[in-house]
Amino acid sequence: MPVDYTNIDFGCGDPGLDGVCRDCSPNPGGIMRIAIAPASLIQSVTVSDEGVVTSITPAPDASLQPFKEYWVNKKANVSVFNTAFTSSETSAGGTHQNDLILQLAKMNAITRAEDMKLLSGEFLALYQQRSDRLWFLLGVPGEPAEASAGDGSTGAAIADYNGYNLTLSTTSDLTPYEVDPELAESLISGCSTGGDFMVAPNSLTFLATDPSSGVGLTVAYEGYIDTPVMTPADLFTVTAGPQRNAMTVKAVSANTSATPRTAVMTITQRGTGATRTVKLTQLGAE
Repeated sequence: MPVDYTNIDFGCGDPGLDGVCRDCSPNPGGIMRIAIAPASLIQSVTVSDEGVVTSITPAPDASLQPFKEYWVNKKANVSVFNTAFTSSETSAGGTHQNDLILQLAKMNAITRAEDMKLLSGEFLALYQQRSDRLWFLLGVPGEPAEASAGDGSTGAAIADYNGYNLTLSTTSDLTPYEVDPELAESLISGCSTGGDFMVAPNSLTFLATDPSSGVGLTVAYEGYIDTPVMTPADLFTVTAGPQRNAMTVKAVSANTSATPRTAVMTITQRGTGATRTVKLTQLGAE
């Protein structure tokens, strides 16, 4: 007797398809920005019913901006996110192999140190796609991203790439969640976009009672910087690296007052005289 497949209950139910209408806006490929945080610095992630990350809570001993930004060569289009689905009868339908490729341009002491750290830890990564400037989160607490591949090269010809390549990956039943853009921006400490001289974000916030945990900044993509000037000078200290993208800012002491303490840090690029300012705020005690 023939089987009536229209009446078989496969146990999956109606997935509730909504369809996707055509989007006539431009749809260029590429990644604009990447920021990475050690998984140990993220306590929790909250996702809305629509599948958008609405809250990322740093661990109690972490900075309020635990994600550090890594410069992306947007002209070369070398940084990319890829996902591939593999069907499986034993894993509730299948798994997604999610890969984020990051390049650390120029082999030097700074990029080598970052490469070694990224190859050996567990991380959460924020990335912004070029098409619509949406942010996404690779990895979540309990299921972080790890390095799955990496290499480096000086290049053989003058036009070849010099630097390191790194792939952060997750194998999951889910693809990365979209992230509320204001939330993403508020958690990032690192590069701003544009030019050879970069400072971001425009402001940094410190906990009232934990002055020892410094905030790292990417200050310059090319060139040297002079020692930053603090106004007033007694609330925060800064240790600047000898070349580029190496700076740590710390509060001098705990803030026992209920009133936040603020200062302005002025950074000057040596040679060009270009300046950038960053507002520093240490929260008031509760």
